[in-house]
Amino acid sequence: QMESLVRDLRNFLVSSFHSSLMKSKNAAAIVSKSREFLRVLEIKLSVTKTLDGAQQMVDTSLKALQALVQRTIHALQHPVDCEKAPKLLCTLDNPWGFAAGMHDVLWCFVAALRMGRTVILESSKWHHAPGSDWSKTFVPIASITCTNVSLAGAVTGYPGYDSSPKERNKILDLPLAVADTLVANHGTPYAWWYGQIMAYILRLQDSTRRKIDMFKRAHDFEHPIVGIHIRQTDKLREAAYHEAEQYMSHVVEFYLKLSLTRPLTKRRVFVATDEPMVITQLEERFPKYTFIYDKASAEEAHNEKSRSSSSALFAIVRDVYLLAESDFLVCTFSSGFCRVAFELMQTLHSDATSRAVSVDIDYFYAYVPFPPSKALFHNWAHLDSELDFDRGQLIEKPESLSALHEAVGKEFCDGYQQGRILGSTKVGKYPTYKTAQTYRVVEYAAFNTSHR
Repeated sequence: QMESLVRDLRNFLVSSFHSSLMKSKNAAAIVSKSREFLRVLEIKLSVTKTLDGAQQMVDTSLKALQALVQRTIHALQHPVDCEKAPKLLCTLDNPWGFAAGMHDVLWCFVAALRMGRTVILESSKWHHAPGSDWSKTFVPIASITCTNVSLAGAVTGYPGYDSSPKERNKILDLPLAVADTLVANHGTPYAWWYGQIMAYILRLQDSTRRKIDMFKRAHDFEHPIVGIHIRQTDKLREAAYHEAEQYMSHVVEFYLKLSLTRPLTKRRVFVATDEPMVITQLEERFPKYTFIYDKASAEEAHNEKSRSSSSALFAIVRDVYLLAESDFLVCTFSSGFCRVAFELMQTLHSDATSRAVSVDIDYFYAYVPFPPSKALFHNWAHLDSELDFDRGQLIEKPESLSALHEAVGKEFCDGYQQGRILGSTKVGKYPTYKTAQTYRVVEYAAFNTSHR
């Protein structure tokens, strides 16, 4: 919570004084010095967590929880007798982007884990991997004994694009077996939970992993490195435009903080983008940084038809994995691709919440709003459209597409979100740091002893 508070304060300062920074050297100096205060505070917080043993306890708890979840998923997907095992058919034919498809499969897995059913993936009509091409890039979802198995009695209709919001809303129910430990130890519990499943779904074939490793060696992809994802073509229909400088301000911040504790010889930045001109702009405007990218894949991604082809799949998978492997991630959480990278990141660290920053909105699952946030402190409205609320009140998203609408109108990530007091019709913005996410918890059949 302290780390999130520091992040929100930094974002609030920068967004609030953005126009002043361009006009006043004094304002720029004050904000610069304030950010330096926050850098040192972050370092001291990290040291304190290490010295008092808190970090080790968190790491141990989440490592054990990750092992439990992966063991449970593996057991569910490798039944002793697949013919007799209860099953759920997941039809992957989402016509949109890679992330939209993967979040559909994620929903299938959450539903199957809840029911205690083995997921059978039907992906032959998916544009990125038609026919049997899924297994050329990824490890098959289920045991080989589940190939061509009878689907008599299987649950069908998933992911179900026309399913009611009430049905898809079940993806927000955390498993009873993990909820207490997870919520007590992680900054973004939903991202951790979805990340465990996403990591299983996107297990790479050895040949795919080797190709990614070859790219890393050829392009000097070494740590420390920041990953940035800048999507500017079709995403402009779904979110506000953000200049390359806005992304890079967070990259600069990362390396400035790092330079306080260690010498730096190179400032590497991995760039995943669908706009080739972005790469040129970055290299011209930030000559002190080393940018790593694949311009050919950026050009392919620039064309909406070619980016959806099967030939584009490797570059997509490589980019999402390298973003996840970066020491710090800068992107827009309005982008599903960015959210997949953030989810995968959670499996590489005990808690990667502070290892990523969004330049627009907070993390969410499209487009089912998280349960209400609970006010921890009273809030007096001082800014335009800000909500007044009392301690203990619940604040909810006004509609299922709130995240999308917020992204379209939001120029900066400023520590505020759109919401309304539960039971009210007045919509306004509220400071995230004065609230805490609430969660719904249910029993998942897959975590019963008989399924382990």
